[in-house]
Amino acid sequence: MSTISARDLMTVKVVTLHPSLSARDAWESLVESRVSGAPVVDDAGKLIGVLSLNDLARCAFTQEFNPSKASSFYEALTYDEGAGALIEESPDKLSTSTVEQLMNPYVITVSPNDTAAQVAVLMRERLIHRVIVTDNGKVVGLISALDLLTLIR
Repeated sequence: MSTISARDLMTVKVVTLHPSLSARDAWESLVESRVSGAPVVDDAGKLIGVLSLNDLARCAFTQEFNPSKASSFYEALTYDEGAGALIEESPDKLSTSTVEQLMNPYVITVSPNDTAAQVAVLMRERLIHRVIVTDNGKVVGLISALDLLTLIR
């Protein structure tokens, strides 16, 4: 497993969100793409945070939102239709909030050159199901626990 790199495993078509996007538009993008969360990138394409459907649901249905607790991007393994459906019926709070206000600025990344073993250890130690692959601060891919399982054929 140590000779296979993150580059070999990563999904390169990654849905990303812009910080100025409304939370409602972010929700629509995630649901349409059938993903549970996405990296947030600035105008230069630099990774600045992550946002998940669960983060959006928390915003819509709670009075206070704490981005430092918004770790579900890393924890969710697959798209959750339940979170998407809940948000659809949410208050207008999502229309007045932006991705930047709700995103988690704490990102967990790996390099395309990191080995599959290094990625697996990081995911196990952090108890996460996905990690963002960056090169010079820009998102180039995403690796999920399911991607790692392809090594066990």
